[in-house]
Amino acid sequence: MGVIAFTVAGLLELTAIDSSAAGAAPHAATAVTDYYIPSTIEIQQGDGITLINADPATEIKSWKGHTITEVGPNPRFDSGLVALGARGEVHGVPQLATGTYEFVCRVYPFMRGRLIVYGSISL
Repeated sequence: MGVIAFTVAGLLELTAIDSSAAGAAPHAATAVTDYYIPSTIEIQQGDGITLINADPATEIKSWKGHTITEVGPNPRFDSGLVALGARGEVHGVPQLATGTYEFVCRVYPFMRGRLIVYGSISL
């Protein structure tokens, strides 16, 4: 598929990357103001995710950063704090079993999303 870029409200360019191509970058989720884009991420088992903090610079809260962290007492995946304009790998995602996982921003817990991990495709 390649790279697709688009602009949201004329303020922000988001890039979606098709990770099915050999050597492609991992899937990406973008934190913008109070949302993850996309809020549901679908990956194949073994794939990775990058969190991009694309809050507008005028957002005071963006100074604190964002995370993608599995909901629960012992998260199996977590990005750590990703500062404004930065990218961070979501550690632990490639090791996940197939299934559906809920995630949250530890800084802004009203920000929530879902990760769906599908089994590897055998040809």
